[in-house]
Amino acid sequence: MTTTSKAIEANAATTTQSKWLPVRADVLALFAALVALYVPTVWNLFTDGDAALWSKGEHSHGPFMAAVAAWLMTVRWREFTAAHGEPNPGNTWLAWPLLAFGSALFIVGRALGIIYAEVGSFIPMLMGVVLIIGGTKLLNQL
Repeated sequence: MTTTSKAIEANAATTTQSKWLPVRADVLALFAALVALYVPTVWNLFTDGDAALWSKGEHSHGPFMAAVAAWLMTVRWREFTAAHGEPNPGNTWLAWPLLAFGSALFIVGRALGIIYAEVGSFIPMLMGVVLIIGGTKLLNQL
């Protein structure tokens, strides 16, 4: 057995879906990292003075819209896996510039206290993570 085939088998073993999780472990890890990064931002949207947009009348629909978007993404993800099987990343060259742009926007927004930049960075970050997981085919489905 060659070194390349051993590496492919090891990679396949680490990315297979477990019996007790509905998604692959690498997918869960990427989304957990994304959620952990944005927990302080969501906290600020609820509680932090000028940045507490979701506690103000004109932005109070924010949590509902986030919940509906998460639900819609889950439904479309299930439709994709039912139709195409488990997503394969394919070519992920576009994911890295999106993650770099989203990270830069997040850092600037966090450092300078610009909540719109901080929140707006979530879209390119999520797009980058989806591209890493399932490529452009999955991104177009979602």
